Amino acid sequence: MAPTQHALVIGIDQYQHPDINTLKGAVNDAKLLRDALRQAGVKLPNDRVLLNKKATRNAFLKAWRNMLKKAQPGDTLILTFAGHGGQEPDKAPRGEKDGKDENLIFHDFDGTIGGRLTDDELYGLF
Repeated sequence: MAPTQHALVIGIDQYQHPDINTLKGAVNDAKLLRDALRQAGVKLPNDRVLLNKKATRNAFLKAWRNMLKKAQPGDTLILTFAGHGGQEPDKAPRGEKDGKDENLIFHDFDGTIGGRLTDDELYGLF
């Protein structure tokens, strides 16, 4: 069986936290990527296109796990994220050279630790 490509596309312009600036092109970018990936034959069902309010940390983790269930050895997984990111002090013992963890900020970011995903967590998912 030939390898398959699977994708998860995220685009967030609007955030629930009042201190996070609204973006103007992230959702549009995500929609363009969605269309291009589908046109290229990549497996991208609607439940793996997370836009604005649907793009929460938990929705991402659920979509990621569902994508992994569909994937077979040799398949390619594609993740795109258009939205805000951030940095925070690195808490991992292995440490980052710059002393900071990078993170993805989801719609439900609460200003502290909720609604975001650190690079260490993302590494664990891969």
